[in-house]
Amino acid sequence: MFDIDRYEQSKFLPRIIEELMIRECHHTGMMNFVTLDIEANRTYEVYFEVFKKADKLCIRVQSAYIRDKSRLCSQPRRAKIRFSTILFNVLHDKPIHPPQQKKQ
Repeated sequence: MFDIDRYEQSKFLPRIIEELMIRECHHTGMMNFVTLDIEANRTYEVYFEVFKKADKLCIRVQSAYIRDKSRLCSQPRRAKIRFSTILFNVLHDKPIHPPQQKKQ
């Protein structure tokens, strides 16, 4: 089903992607990353991956949506990581390890 609100929010994606070098990024514990755009009582989450294709770095936005009550249970673990670190590691075929579970 087409979601007009989600479509309208997607218009912010070009700006968010352009700002990744200065934005706070997080490792999700999977093989992807997330950056948050927080404004006026809303949190817009943009999930992305970075990969190398023909010696070029590519970014693929996997999902983007406003975090609401229906999605609270699916929040991934997060560990801060600089976008420049992501790019460096992918470019040089270095692994990016998921965050460690904190011991209780």
